[in-house]
Amino acid sequence: MRRSPAPRVPEESLRIGDWLRSYDRGHLAVTIGLGLYGVLMVFTPGEFRFMDWVDLAFHEAGHLFLTPFGRVMHFLGGTLGQLFWPLACGVYFWRRSQRFSAAVMVLWLGQNMFNIARYMKDAVLTELPLVGGGMHDWNWLFSRWHVLHRAQLFGNLVYAVGVLLVGLSIYGMWRFSRRAESADPPPVWSATSG
Repeated sequence: MRRSPAPRVPEESLRIGDWLRSYDRGHLAVTIGLGLYGVLMVFTPGEFRFMDWVDLAFHEAGHLFLTPFGRVMHFLGGTLGQLFWPLACGVYFWRRSQRFSAAVMVLWLGQNMFNIARYMKDAVLTELPLVGGGMHDWNWLFSRWHVLHRAQLFGNLVYAVGVLLVGLSIYGMWRFSRRAESADPPPVWSATSG
């Protein structure tokens, strides 16, 4: 019995350099770096990182700006404040057709979700240190809404949204790293021809 020869893969489909040139190397480097940071955040969500200082400032500013709208908005204002800026920046970049930068903002939004999830989960025990030692936002909100017993569930759901956003961001950064002038498809890596 004769074996049929293995299908030949076109030589140009194996040229990694040509494929790599169709991407912005700076964007790919940022994608790899932030992708690793994103994976680290997913698996160690309770660790305090540099961006958490920025998020904390926006959180506290949210309380300040939303206080005139009542107690619920005051307590919700911290979370809304830290979500507003990544969303606003992401929309700004998207509308200016800066898709890569918008994808980076999605990572920032996901990182905020991990912090919010941790804060929500702490609503029952209230062990996290608070700025100024005041009232725990999510303890107050969940108590008011009679769902304090569901704090872990809500925290887990927000954490899952954070994981989804980080994954979406990494994909978006990779996808939007492609140079606009390149219309070539990525190389075929399988040995079969189609």
